[in-house]
Amino acid sequence: MASNERISNFVKYHHDISKNATKNISQEIERILLQRSQLVTSFMEDNRQIIADIVKHPEDDELYARLNSKLGRYFTDYFSSNIVTAEGELIVDDFEGDIGELCLTDLQHYMNTGQQQVRVHPNHKIYHYDILVEFDEGKERKVLIITFSTEEIANLLRASNPDKHNLIISDSNNGLIEITREGSRNLMKNRLDFRLTEDEKARMISSAPVQGTYWDVIDIHSEDLFASYRNKVLLQGFVVCLFFVIMTALMILSLLIGVRKQNKLEQDLLENNREISALNEELEKLSLTDSLTGLNNRRYFDINAPSEFNKADRLGILLNIAIIDIDYFKRYNDTYGHQDGDTCLVMIAGILNSYFKRSNETVARYGGEEFVIIYMGNAVNEFTERLEQLSGLIEKSRIEHTGSKIGDYITISAGVASTADVECSSVKELIRAADSALYLAKGGGRNRVVVFSESHLKHVTSNK
Repeated sequence: MASNERISNFVKYHHDISKNATKNISQEIERILLQRSQLVTSFMEDNRQIIADIVKHPEDDELYARLNSKLGRYFTDYFSSNIVTAEGELIVDDFEGDIGELCLTDLQHYMNTGQQQVRVHPNHKIYHYDILVEFDEGKERKVLIITFSTEEIANLLRASNPDKHNLIISDSNNGLIEITREGSRNLMKNRLDFRLTEDEKARMISSAPVQGTYWDVIDIHSEDLFASYRNKVLLQGFVVCLFFVIMTALMILSLLIGVRKQNKLEQDLLENNREISALNEELEKLSLTDSLTGLNNRRYFDINAPSEFNKADRLGILLNIAIIDIDYFKRYNDTYGHQDGDTCLVMIAGILNSYFKRSNETVARYGGEEFVIIYMGNAVNEFTERLEQLSGLIEKSRIEHTGSKIGDYITISAGVASTADVECSSVKELIRAADSALYLAKGGGRNRVVVFSESHLKHVTSNK
């Protein structure tokens, strides 16, 4: 009876952690896809003019390069972009090939229902999934397709996978394996058929559907998870019974040893739970941190900026935002190489992080060579002065840049917007004003701080 109870508890424990793991991953993927969809829609709305120009002039490579540059600032891990008609005809194509059958099927479903069902699309370059957003150009309906790799979802599976379990993403329609801890299914070794085998189906503990996709998150336990534990427990029970027959004293001793082992097992199970919780916390931290600079990343900024805006509005205090761009950074990469470019980004990030570290200040990498600072509760003049001091500090750090058109060392340009000067109802409008100020700072010769106001540029400073 004791053995059966221990086996039952062990099985129940693994069923519980499997159910929690599949449910949590399903919810996390839904959140990732929702955020991606919202960002793609926001990108399309913010860049309607350039998208419209591309539709009118699809042969203009410069327009398409500008679009991809902007996409790089929105999505640091996107793979490609496409614009197609409602019938699936390519207007531009970043895949250098015809749009696939699955893409056409998903596109038709999206045009008919207004809802996208996400799935993995095989491609000779990369297995990927798409985020679609529809827009009207003249009298015709068009669709902007942004393509992403499956690496982020694979990382999620890898970080959340319990010991002796195998979390995978499968297609709920045909049982086809889509994503594993190693990445998309094309990375699976020594396997000819990517559909779930009967043995794998028999070892499936739990599953959870991912809304808005064809996916299920499923958990398949290892072959020896329950069998080895059952054999171990039954062997212990046999030894206890044998000792009981031979000598009561030995039986008592065996029972005491069994209790200690059971306690140790329970402690191990609790420790596993703590480790899983720690992994989940670390995953959340990693998802909000820029892997190169160690600063908060764009996702962190997009999540926290609206709440900071609402907090400032609720408390009746100012909210200032600055977008900082490293001057002529593309020339820096062309001159010194991307590895030195990464080193330069890390150095600038270190200066920003050490200079803006108060509790009312938030620094994040915005994308590429751009950084963003949220500054709450103080006048815009004070914020501008500190940005000017930062600009001077970076120039005095003497990071050589012979490719710059305005000097021999790295400089920055900054666009500033404040709720004191900009009438806005959302943080997006404030960010847009700061981006406009940055555009003017760069157009005005760079190496300067420009503050935006509703009627005119309130303040312009230059370190040249």
